[in-house]
Amino acid sequence: MAESILNRMKYLEKEDASSKALDFVKKTEWAQPFYDSLLEIFVVRDVIAHNHIWEAAIYWDENFDMKLDEAHIIEGYGDRKFREVANHYTRQTTKLHLNLFPTRINWDDFLIVFKELMGFLVAVEKQNANYFRISNEFVQFKGNIVKFTEVAKSLSVSLK
Repeated sequence: MAESILNRMKYLEKEDASSKALDFVKKTEWAQPFYDSLLEIFVVRDVIAHNHIWEAAIYWDENFDMKLDEAHIIEGYGDRKFREVANHYTRQTTKLHLNLFPTRINWDDFLIVFKELMGFLVAVEKQNANYFRISNEFVQFKGNIVKFTEVAKSLSVSLK
């Protein structure tokens, strides 16, 4: 979603279509504060979508619970963005502490990503409502038609 919105922004600003969405964020003054978070979110998306392959050593403890002994991403997987934000010891991103090991990505990661993206979307709309509107979007949630921002608040996501 963020990449689609960034591409729309690039189009409206008559930016080169072949330029990368994150490069647009980096050079757009008001969007720069979101660069690091968006970079990490894009990396997690890539981990999921491009199936970065990890090699792991596991064992079962005395309670027969599976435990991770050691894991590393196989050479050739991951890209510059991944290497820039990955803490290979924790297998998380460095700023938002998002899980990079696919089987550990969870609800807590979702809430962090959702909060960061909502902050970005609100800022995008404040900058130029023609880029993207979020404040007056309605969705069906738990059988009711409500503002999307209310759904976000119900998920304990604070909006800036």
